Amino acid sequence: MNTRLFNLFLLLLLPALLLAAAIVPLNQDEGWYLLAVRRVAQGEGLYTDFTFTQGPVLPFVYQLARPLVAGLGLFGARIFQALLFVLTALLVLLGTRVGAKVLKPRRISMEMVALILLVCLPFHLQFSLTVKTYALAGVFLGAAAFCWLRGPGPRATPSAALFLALAAGTRLTLGVFFIPLGLSLLWQRKSLGDKPWISFAGTGLLALFLIYGPFLWMDFEALKFGLLDFHLARTVDTLWMARIGFGLRQLHHYLPAALLIAFYAFRPQKLPAPEQSLWMGLGLATLLHGLSPFPYDEYQTPLYPLAVLLMVRELSRRVPVEREKPVLTALAVFGLLFGLGSPQIHAWAPVRHDRLWFHARAETDLAQLRRVAKDLQSLLPPEAILFTPDAYLAIESGFEVPRGMEMGPFSLTMDGDRPGVMGAEDIERALAESDAVVFTPYLFISSPRLRPFSEAENLQLRSRIEAQFRWVRTEPDFGQQRLPLEIWVRDRENDLSNSTQFP
Repeated sequence: MNTRLFNLFLLLLLPALLLAAAIVPLNQDEGWYLLAVRRVAQGEGLYTDFTFTQGPVLPFVYQLARPLVAGLGLFGARIFQALLFVLTALLVLLGTRVGAKVLKPRRISMEMVALILLVCLPFHLQFSLTVKTYALAGVFLGAAAFCWLRGPGPRATPSAALFLALAAGTRLTLGVFFIPLGLSLLWQRKSLGDKPWISFAGTGLLALFLIYGPFLWMDFEALKFGLLDFHLARTVDTLWMARIGFGLRQLHHYLPAALLIAFYAFRPQKLPAPEQSLWMGLGLATLLHGLSPFPYDEYQTPLYPLAVLLMVRELSRRVPVEREKPVLTALAVFGLLFGLGSPQIHAWAPVRHDRLWFHARAETDLAQLRRVAKDLQSLLPPEAILFTPDAYLAIESGFEVPRGMEMGPFSLTMDGDRPGVMGAEDIERALAESDAVVFTPYLFISSPRLRPFSEAENLQLRSRIEAQFRWVRTEPDFGQQRLPLEIWVRDRENDLSNSTQFP
């Protein structure tokens, strides 16, 4: 692993990311995130005019990606994700050299290991390239860590607080990093004085106020629903199994990193205070993710680059120069083999599994999305409204969705009125103004509890669709989970929208 090999790896990084961005599976969240970006561009207010369940930063930053989305659809947004991934990787590489007094010089091999651990773990790569908050939050968290490791200083410390506030403004849970970092500065008051912790706390509080303050002022209840109530209302039948599964799957997804962390734990050494506080932040954020009402594995995605940065810095201190080459070569080879052997890559392939047989498909999920979107454009007028939980279809086709369906599969409920979620009367109104209904079984999910519709609720919604719309065709193996997609267009001759009502 020399400089020439490292430069070659960097040269191939962006093309490899763009290839991965084109083949990783579709995710339902991608559509509703991009619909939020569209609504903000239209002058709509986050939380107040439409439901949004993350921090407010992403819909504004992603205005930069709108030209790419306009020209290339969802793939354009994924290109933007790839650029964010590259920026995160650069921050990690720069972070390995911050504070050179504690690191050995010319650590090109360490940086190579860092890149391999970042790029070659398919689970992390997939959810970094999927259009969600993770890549952007990873950039801000990486920038905060880079500034933090440079400090404490008159510029570095407040800059770390600013980037950390932006990370918390993207994903609220990342605000937990303020606790160990702030306490670290307080504990070092005797040696550092009061200026570092005051500048850190002051900058962080001011930045958080500027990010969240306007939305608190405009509609506190709407913001509270989006950031807290929606997530707390999610339930699973066996929460303890979900949490155990979350922990076990983290070992599966991030095994090389887990082994390195275990190595450090069994051979403890005193860490410098800045890194100790960052490790504590990683632990607290992981605990918070694991204790969430619905612990998704991908919540860890923005944390992983920071973990790689800290592990590489620790390796730099622990590995003697004479043992560096074999140790780092072994780590690099293990990381590559682990990535290539991951079953996650198999899920990227355009393959359908039917009982005992695997069937190759002629197109990737993204290519299929583009084809179906073109079919819809040929069926519908340019200003059509699409009633669909599969919101990435609205993005790819350029069509609008009815007001209230910005959250895609998390937009509907049939078990009573809930704030921020469409009830039966809202569904009536949305269907009446729509030109087509295009849906997979994700349509029949009651939000925010995330339970399937009952049989009676299914029949109610289906009868309403059948009364107003005409079935065109069913697209097999579509989108997330590769489910059947039904396409219905308004039946202008036999429209019973005014005579059929939900019971």
